[in-house]
Amino acid sequence: MSFKKATVYRLKDPERYDDEEFGEGFDHVETYGDCDGMFITDCWVVNEKGDVHPGYEGSPVPVRFDDVGEETDLEPVNNERERAAFGWR
Repeated sequence: MSFKKATVYRLKDPERYDDEEFGEGFDHVETYGDCDGMFITDCWVVNEKGDVHPGYEGSPVPVRFDDVGEETDLEPVNNERERAAFGWR
């Protein structure tokens, strides 16, 4: 199996992106861009409502397919969200 575009997955480690500064509950990732068939791809770290983790809102982060569990029925809400321009050329 591999990633599909416009899909929300549960993280196998639901506490991976939890922290004191930005809160808890960011236990899902939403794929970014055309990632069909990829085993590592950029994803937005999100909670169950689709809110992007405040510490990672500037850019999606690379995620391995081995680190995600099942697909969810959650509707992706960040498909059109753009990466921050800072640091990209």
